[in-house]
Amino acid sequence: MGIESKILGHYIMNSNKFYKEYQIAKSNGSLRTISTPSYNMKTIQRWVLDNVLSSFAIHSNAFGFVKGRNIKDNALLHTKKKVVLNIDIKIFSYY
Repeated sequence: MGIESKILGHYIMNSNKFYKEYQIAKSNGSLRTISTPSYNMKTIQRWVLDNVLSSFAIHSNAFGFVKGRNIKDNALLHTKKKVVLNIDIKIFSYY
C-alpha cells in the first residue's frame, strides 16, 4: 500500500477524525448528514477497494453500489408482489 502500518493503524483507530461532516436538505425538509473523508483516508479506502474488496464475488441479489444496477431495476423485481417491505434505517451502528 505504500504506508507504514503504524500510520495505517492510526487512521483505522481514529477514523472519525478524518471526516468532515455537513448537512444538506432532503426533499421532505429534514436534513441529511454527509461525511466526507480526508484526502489520505479516501486514498486508503480506494486502495482497499481496488486491492481487497474488488476480488470478492457480488451476490446476484445485490443492487446497492453495483455498477450497471440501480434502484429502478431493483424496484422492478418487486412489482406485482403481494407484500413489499421498505425500511429506512435512521440510526445504524456497528457497535
